[in-house]
Amino acid sequence: MVLWGGHIEAVVDQHATFKQLLRSHYPDIRIVTYRQASNIPPFSQDQGLLFSTVATGEEANRVMCLVQKWRPEALAIACSTRISRIEFKKWLPLDPSYYCGLKTTLCSHDRFGGVTTSTWRLCWAARMRSWDLSTTSMTASAYPRSLQTALDDTLGPSPKRRERLDHSQTTPQAQVDTIYDSDDLAPDLSAMPRENVSDLLVRAVSVFSKEKVVRRMTLLEALAVWDYAGKIHYQGLTQHQINRLLTFRLRSPPAKIITAVVFHLARQLHEQIVPPEVLEIINDQPTLHGPHENHSPGLEGPIIQRVKAAVADDAEVDLGYWAIPGETQKQAWARTVLRRFAHRWWLHHLIEESEAWLSQHGRRSADVRAVRDCIARARGSDFWEWHRGSRLFFWRFPEEDHWQLEARDSVPFWHKAPPPTGRHFRNIPTETRDDELQIRAKVWQLKLRWYLETGPSDLVIPTFPVDKVVSETGKKDIRAVWDAKRNGLNATIWAPRFALPTTLDAEDLVFKWLSVPIRDYLLAGSPSQDYTQDHSSFIKSWQFDADVGQMFQNFNMHWTERHSHGVRYTYTRNDGRPEETTFLRWCVLNFGCLCSPYLSCQGEERIMELSTGDQCDPTNPFQWDTVWLNLPSSQGYDPSVPRVLLLRSDGELATRKVTFVDDIHGAA
Repeated sequence: MVLWGGHIEAVVDQHATFKQLLRSHYPDIRIVTYRQASNIPPFSQDQGLLFSTVATGEEANRVMCLVQKWRPEALAIACSTRISRIEFKKWLPLDPSYYCGLKTTLCSHDRFGGVTTSTWRLCWAARMRSWDLSTTSMTASAYPRSLQTALDDTLGPSPKRRERLDHSQTTPQAQVDTIYDSDDLAPDLSAMPRENVSDLLVRAVSVFSKEKVVRRMTLLEALAVWDYAGKIHYQGLTQHQINRLLTFRLRSPPAKIITAVVFHLARQLHEQIVPPEVLEIINDQPTLHGPHENHSPGLEGPIIQRVKAAVADDAEVDLGYWAIPGETQKQAWARTVLRRFAHRWWLHHLIEESEAWLSQHGRRSADVRAVRDCIARARGSDFWEWHRGSRLFFWRFPEEDHWQLEARDSVPFWHKAPPPTGRHFRNIPTETRDDELQIRAKVWQLKLRWYLETGPSDLVIPTFPVDKVVSETGKKDIRAVWDAKRNGLNATIWAPRFALPTTLDAEDLVFKWLSVPIRDYLLAGSPSQDYTQDHSSFIKSWQFDADVGQMFQNFNMHWTERHSHGVRYTYTRNDGRPEETTFLRWCVLNFGCLCSPYLSCQGEERIMELSTGDQCDPTNPFQWDTVWLNLPSSQGYDPSVPRVLLLRSDGELATRKVTFVDDIHGAA
């Protein structure tokens, strides 16, 4: 395991079979016996971490000897709950004068996103009191998993086991094995006899039956239950080796607990080692932003960027990407001034462009209203945000095939029956008053961005909250989802089905390192590459990622559909007086309508088609002139190469992209 440049100094284990399996997976890790570990000198600056699992007093005594010799900065030692807390503490006589922080706690597998009832006792210790020694499972406990998530649904029932169960029904004296339902949690595999683990019965979902089937859990599924999933990791191993590997895995806590503990301590160690000037984000400087910029950059100094799967809607823009090492406050201020100037320059030319288009096309009233709306939204924006919402600049679309008209007015929905009517649908109640206020704030923001308008509405769409992200400070952000199914609207409309790309499509965008252009490589019969050479001598792929903000709201809703998309808007009062309610309606596509995904993705693909330009233009990054088919059974077939390749005129792989709704991933 390598974290932030970290290195595993040694893995101490006495079992020869386990060392053989570990070396086959991680050949660069040093695996030693306890005697060899005793000869390893103390580490420099005492900045290491020690992790261990003990089952007996003798193992605990060996661990304590290594702690006394190595003096790690922090340590985490686990044991089974079958060992009492008092006995566990007797095993670990840590020196309180050296380790200031010391804590013993219980770690439940399901609290860390696991699928078993396993619980382990964990001892934390650190040399500094400032270390946080609390178990952190992030949002794992908020999203519980069931046993089915670790099982393979392509397996059918076990015939022999079915006969045994039928026989047990006719023989009351027969011993009936416990069957674990896939909707519940699995038992603690580490507490079961080893032969029982491979004979565990589950009632699981299967593609071969409409009902759940009863079958044995496989060894690979048992590893997945213990958080070691991935068939590719066990390729080349015999069934006996997998069986032995499972036995060794069950001697320690599940991988999710280990990962959370290692990450928690390694992150703190990283923050302790890295110089403070790198970690600190200077927020106490004078504000440099303008009236429309809601972020506080201070000095745009270098920061440590932590990638997250989701961020809050009001998250500030991270300006560290544009920072100059060692920049001054004047340089940061100059960058802000340039951003304002660039935005004003863009707005000025946008107005000239739209007015010229209106003059050329007769200034029709519908076009004038739409252009004025676009310009008003542009005036309310700044370099980073569309504070008044965004809208397609429809005049830039071609008139052929109604693209320009549909970009301006959108497309009417496909109706199977007339939409229902009714304004009695209430919003789904939230758990707390704070959640309700967050939902109202989201609706107010929609109104501020001109995504909601006044107008007649005969059907109200209720909303309900969905937790989007929980920040490190514990602040919860909520996404408002509009339930057009509950009020019956989705049952009356139809939308075409469309397929989304998969991760394999994204993988096909890039290629392995080559010393020659890919066309020359394929024509030469895919010769082997010498990867011992310097990496600068190889041709590599570059990747990019673009996220579309406010994906559905970028596209208008056709004016004939808006009457069925009413919104209940509440004026909030905190003084106890009755809160007034009025009705608005959507004028853009919303998150919850059946037609929104198709229409927004269709519009996005049209934009991408216009943006990629002419494929025959040699100056275009998306240029290509050859389609290379690498199909099985064809001459020169190379299984390490994607099936279909677009090649540029210079023989290199063409720039391509795949779109996952609002996430555009590309490579060149």
